[in-house]
Amino acid sequence: MGIAKSSIKMDEDIRKLLDRNLGEVRKLRESSAKDRENLRELSDIRKEVEHLREVSNDILKRVECIRAERDDLREDENHARSINLRLDTQNMTVHRLLSQAQACLDTPIVNMPAAPSSPITPLIRSIWPSSTAHSGLLKPVETAWQKGDTQQALSLLDVILDLLTPEILTSSQRVEATLLQAAIMNYSGRSDKALSQVEAALKIAEEQQMNDDLVSKAQLIRGHCCVDLKKYDDARMYFAASQQLRIRVESNAN
Repeated sequence: MGIAKSSIKMDEDIRKLLDRNLGEVRKLRESSAKDRENLRELSDIRKEVEHLREVSNDILKRVECIRAERDDLREDENHARSINLRLDTQNMTVHRLLSQAQACLDTPIVNMPAAPSSPITPLIRSIWPSSTAHSGLLKPVETAWQKGDTQQALSLLDVILDLLTPEILTSSQRVEATLLQAAIMNYSGRSDKALSQVEAALKIAEEQQMNDDLVSKAQLIRGHCCVDLKKYDDARMYFAASQQLRIRVESNAN
C-alpha cells in the first residue's frame, strides 16, 4: 500500500511539474510570438524610416532645384532690367534722331537758300550719285554726309535699318539704305566692312531682280571699295559692270 501511494504521489508531482513546464512553454511561445510581432513592427518601422529618408532626399533635391531656378530668375530679372535701361536709352536716341530726320524732311525745299558748295561734294557724288525718288527717307542721311557729319549720317541709317519694319521700309529701300551705309563707311576708311555690306545687298538685289539702277549703284560702290583696298582689277571689272547698267538705265529712260 505504501508503495502504491508513493507512486501515485510521484505521478501527481510529475503531472504538476509537467503542467508547470507546459505553462512555461506556453508563456515562452506567447513571448516568442510577441517578439516576432515586435520584430515585424520594427522591420516595418525601418522600412518607413528609409522611405521617409528617400522622400526627404527628394524634397532636398527639389529645394535645391527651386533655389537654382530662383537664382536663374533673379539673374534673368537683372538682365531684363539692364536691357530695359539700354532700350530706354536707345529709344531716347531714336526719338531724337527721328525728330531730326523729320525736321529735315519737313523743311520746305523751295524756300531754302542754295547750299554753299562743299569741297567734298564732288567726291561724294562720284561714290554715291543720289538716292532714288522713292527713297526720300534717305535725304537727311545724304544731307548729313554732304555736311561732313558721317557719324550723324550713320546714326540715322542705323535707325532706318534697325527699327523700321518691312511694312514701312520695302526691300528695295532697305537695299538702297544698306548701299548708302556702305558708301559712307568706305568713305570713312572702313572699306572691308563696306565691301561685305555691298556684296550682301547686291546678292539680295539680284535674287529679287531689283531694278538696274540699284544694281548699277551697288557695282559702283563695290568698285570704290576695291580701289581703296588696292584690288584694282576687281575695281575695273565692277566699274565696267556699273557703267553698262547705267547706259541701259538711261536708254530705257529715253
